[in-house]
Amino acid sequence: MMEDVLVVGAGPAGSMASRILAEQGYSVTCFEKGPLIREKPCGGGIPEIALREFSINFTKGKPVYGVRLCSPHNNIIDLSQPSRAGISAYRADFDYYLMQEAQKAGACIKENLAASPLIEEGTLKGVKAGEHVYRAPLVIICDGALCSFARKMGLYVGGDDNQAAAFQYQMNLKDSLVEERIGGVLEMYFGNQWVPRGYTWVFPKHGGITVGNATWLSIMKAQKVTLKPLLDKFIQQHPVARKTLEGAEIVYSQSHLLAFPGIVKSVYGDHFLIAGDAGGFTSYATGGGLYYALTSGKIAGEVAAEALKKRDFSKRFLKAYERRVNMKIGADMKWGRVMRRLFLNKDIGQELLVKSIEKNSWVREQAVLLLKEEIRYDAFLLSLLLHLHRVIQSIVP
Repeated sequence: MMEDVLVVGAGPAGSMASRILAEQGYSVTCFEKGPLIREKPCGGGIPEIALREFSINFTKGKPVYGVRLCSPHNNIIDLSQPSRAGISAYRADFDYYLMQEAQKAGACIKENLAASPLIEEGTLKGVKAGEHVYRAPLVIICDGALCSFARKMGLYVGGDDNQAAAFQYQMNLKDSLVEERIGGVLEMYFGNQWVPRGYTWVFPKHGGITVGNATWLSIMKAQKVTLKPLLDKFIQQHPVARKTLEGAEIVYSQSHLLAFPGIVKSVYGDHFLIAGDAGGFTSYATGGGLYYALTSGKIAGEVAAEALKKRDFSKRFLKAYERRVNMKIGADMKWGRVMRRLFLNKDIGQELLVKSIEKNSWVREQAVLLLKEEIRYDAFLLSLLLHLHRVIQSIVP
């Protein structure tokens, strides 16, 4: 079987790449190892910029208007606004919508069919899936943070410092109580006593709440902690969150891996591109990856279309993918690590961050733009540096 392009993984990156190629008239088959309707372990916060930039008309999410931050000392700052900042959705619904959009454009998506590399004479020629061989001059790899396809190609270089684990509960709670206790904001709780070097989230949904936590594999091993007991303790004992979550019933739990920049040797090569979680396109600062998955998937589809027109699938030509991704989101991939070290790893940094946002309207405005993903991390850090006196004034008594 011969196609123009094969895509491995039907998450946001894979669906977006498939859609872009199909819209341009190319034959594309996308392989999803599980069912098309499956719950992706994720908080489910989707920024407005993603909905707008990628023309996403998804209607099942709960509108959100900002973020509520709770510091290690339980100081609370509400960063909400009149206009919608995004939505909070179950990823089963959202991801299926993206797959349907790709199918409407003409992409073929095969479910319950895991794909592995087809390598002949040292060159990637397509994929093996089930009992069949599928050939194509280009493969776009989007199979998630486990990087299964990249591992088999010898591209995986992940370690405990560029991988994190997350654990969460989907919980039932009446809509009236969700609205009364949380409203239309996403809640983020800091404090190393609840989860070291990470944070805990409480995201409202229609008919329920998603509650989860995450931290680095290196920290979990060094401090010998596991996430479920930490989350149980948070739900039962946190002075603020326990009131919010009172009466909420656990429906099911989920755990997943997060992959960050540097997880693979390269995101491009002869006859392949890597997008989404599989390429480590996740923010070191927040752990967010949905916007970056959609962005990298779109650019992968565009570069693949250009490669098909030129009939050039060489590493040299496909390097354009890395250049364009770096121009669009590279600053966040690079400077997210710096932001984490400056503000988010330790309680003192988290406390000062919340305090400066609370005390200074200019810092607040910059933080709102950052959390909405409408300002790049390098621009945010540069603004803080150029206006350092404002930051100092906000944290000095």
